[in-house]
Amino acid sequence: MNYLLWKHTWKWVRVELFTQRHLIARFNRKTRQVYVNRPDYAGGVVTLPWDAVVPVINPEDPDFIGAGGFLILGFLSDHSGAGYDELLMLGRPMRGNQELVGFWEFIRRYMEEGPQAVPKPKRLLTLRPTPVEPIRATLRFMSGFWRNSGKVAALITGTLLSPLIVLHALCHWISLLLCWAPRWPKEIQEAGQPGKPIPKLTIAEDFGPIIAANLRANTLKERLETPMPERKGRRPAAGRQEHSEV
Repeated sequence: MNYLLWKHTWKWVRVELFTQRHLIARFNRKTRQVYVNRPDYAGGVVTLPWDAVVPVINPEDPDFIGAGGFLILGFLSDHSGAGYDELLMLGRPMRGNQELVGFWEFIRRYMEEGPQAVPKPKRLLTLRPTPVEPIRATLRFMSGFWRNSGKVAALITGTLLSPLIVLHALCHWISLLLCWAPRWPKEIQEAGQPGKPIPKLTIAEDFGPIIAANLRANTLKERLETPMPERKGRRPAAGRQEHSEV
């Protein structure tokens, strides 16, 4: 039974247990690149061109539309030259569309105008697993219900669901304890420093010939079946060379 469970459920278990604790991104203003750190089975570390980024947001949307969502950055193959489309989900669940737009604007201004153009963060989130953050993450999904359904109804619902909330937070914390902190390759850590090489942009062929063929075929199929949507948000202005990274 243990063998069968391990063989047939491991690909699902490793998404939450015994894997990389966080999927993280790194923005380098000197190289004008975006680095994404994922587990090897989910694509590994990829290098994307900042000038190809398209934020999947619409500043004109009502604020409630963004509730519970993440900031999604798209790197379409017709801009990146990678041969496939890449999507990056950033940050924690947002409280509304205005927060999504603000998060993107913070990143854009940092990359295009410099650290002096953005406010200094009041505090930095710890990457060490604590039981507090899983509880906040669980309650964060109820923020939309709290705002839209009334505080009394939300308080009653939260009280009734409190055993499930505590159980979910506990399991979330245990899963974090069973995972490890991600580390950047030395090439990424040194990117942009004097005399150090600029990392090569990731293309489909970097994943091997079979996966590359599938990636390119899937991208072509999507282009033929689905019209290219209107791109919302503000594309970064190309050609600016600045320094520093976050």
